[in-house]
Amino acid sequence: MKVIFIKDLKGQGKKGEIKEVKDGYGMNYLIKNGYAVMYTKTSLERLNTENKIKKEKEEENIKNALALKEKLENIILKIK
Repeated sequence: MKVIFIKDLKGQGKKGEIKEVKDGYGMNYLIKNGYAVMYTKTSLERLNTENKIKKEKEEENIKNALALKEKLENIILKIK
């Protein structure tokens, strides 16, 4: 059974990772305890959408950080 991890689980998988696991382990532990969801077309589309949004936010943060860097580089402090 394939699952998509929705939370990090030490030694098993990280958030957003798709992994093949045994059926019993997937159903009785990972899905039941909220660490993963079953791999389906819908869940894969949702994962791709979340990754796209995350990437866009990261690019926006980088853009803002570079603008702030430019602004701070132009500031001159004189201490007397």
